[in-house]
Amino acid sequence: PKKSVVNITRIYTVNKTDLIEKIGQVTHERLKEILSGVQLLIDPREL
Repeated sequence: PKKSVVNITRIYTVNKTDLIEKIGQVTHERLKEILSGVQLLIDPREL
């Protein structure tokens, strides 16, 4: 698998048909890290 990066400030959707080749899988642990980062963006914070 190729190394990749998740930029949680630039999330967008793509059609499955636009994906040409599979380069790997996201592990359960990595998915938890991604969702934690997204949660940081959407949770209200006190300034």
